Amino acid sequence: MAGGPERDRQAGMGACNALRHDAHRIPETLLAAIEAVAGSDTLAYVPDVARRLGRLGVDAQTVKSALLAACSAGSVELRPEGGIRTLTLADRRLCVSGWQGAMLSYCRVMAR
Repeated sequence: MAGGPERDRQAGMGACNALRHDAHRIPETLLAAIEAVAGSDTLAYVPDVARRLGRLGVDAQTVKSALLAACSAGSVELRPEGGIRTLTLADRRLCVSGWQGAMLSYCRVMAR
């Protein structure tokens, strides 16, 4: 049985496939990634969630689609950047764009 990095890579491939093949299902992997990034805080920074899933092989567009689907289903809340425009261009590219172009750069799990 594979262990360590190989096990993580295989788990990541499963997560990637789940997200790619059905962005409208709310994969447990997405919710777990949000909770892991948030830690003891309630909110997780969306670019950090995207990067965490990216290390598992999930592309940014797939993460955005999954976040929007989870938000629509009421499993995840997306929040705007806050108006202080501290997002780097790289981070902006990982965020979901909301109403009137607001960058939704924070999220939290609402329900499992």
